[in-house]
Amino acid sequence: MMLFVYSFLIFGVQDDKFPNIPPLYLKELPTVPSGIQLAAPILAPGDTGSWDDQWILDGHVILVHDTLKMWYLGINLNHNQYPCKGIGLAYSADSGKTWHKYSGNPVFFTDSTSRWERTTAHTDGLWEATVLYENNEYKMWYQAWDESDCFNTLFARSTDGIHWERGNNGTPVLYAGYYESGDTQWDSRYCGARSVMKVGALYYLFYEAESFYRLRSFNMGLAIGVSETTFAKVDTLHPVFTTIGTADTLWCGTSIIPNVILDSSTFILVYSSNSAHTYKTTTGLALSSDGIHWERYAQNPICNLASMGMPSGAITALHWEQGNQMVKELVAISRSIPKGIYSCQLPFLLRRP
Repeated sequence: MMLFVYSFLIFGVQDDKFPNIPPLYLKELPTVPSGIQLAAPILAPGDTGSWDDQWILDGHVILVHDTLKMWYLGINLNHNQYPCKGIGLAYSADSGKTWHKYSGNPVFFTDSTSRWERTTAHTDGLWEATVLYENNEYKMWYQAWDESDCFNTLFARSTDGIHWERGNNGTPVLYAGYYESGDTQWDSRYCGARSVMKVGALYYLFYEAESFYRLRSFNMGLAIGVSETTFAKVDTLHPVFTTIGTADTLWCGTSIIPNVILDSSTFILVYSSNSAHTYKTTTGLALSSDGIHWERYAQNPICNLASMGMPSGAITALHWEQGNQMVKELVAISRSIPKGIYSCQLPFLLRRP
């Protein structure tokens, strides 16, 4: 589905971090015409009794050679037969038009013996994951709920994206702030990786975060790593991006799902209302030259999924499609609870001068 866009150059981002590469500019104002509706889901829950028969959520998409691959969270309620949650793999060989689930799913599930991946009689601790393909290896940072009621980020690696081995001795590579300074830190309860990318020799890990003292309000933090498993938070006192105390609260609320892509010299943030917390379904855009200081698009929000037939959903993953002359189109995977994962194109154009 292609949406139409209007308007002219809106703003640019100065670039000190990558001096030899011109910054991206937002060229056209994205506008969703009234009456546009999302098509059928590209992935739906499995048949009754299968491992993902209840919900499928938060798909993360990357391009490997000529195939798009998506790792998504599957949930079921048949705890006697399957893990309550698992991560499945789907793939597309036609640029995302059709998707197929891997027949051996799930490819990753909770380690019930680990204190960092809590398992109870009714649920287990595994949550969503983000994957990077580097040097013929898949690297996965995944979120998990622990015995202290915190969500941390852990790491695993694979040579094929199917068979995974946990790294860092099964311990978190990014801890909730509770383990650093108690339950008052802004990210004390939740530090879950959303987007990871390589910037030179360093790993930039953007994470969603929540505090014990302000539940259901999610902001974005940044941690920088010298390796896949050794990270330091840029700021333990404040998020690098928040809607709290800004005009964004009017259309986005105080809980966001952040997704970041690095395009040569520019960090691109697409942040959606967390509809599970705010009952809003809107999405905004911001750009940054360093991942820390962000400039919001003046015409936010760029879309509202409710007006497209998705009353409960959010943009939860991104993938860039290369166009002609550096023009790129953003393809977003959004979730609808409990109907599945949908694909829509957010057609703002980003170009270099």
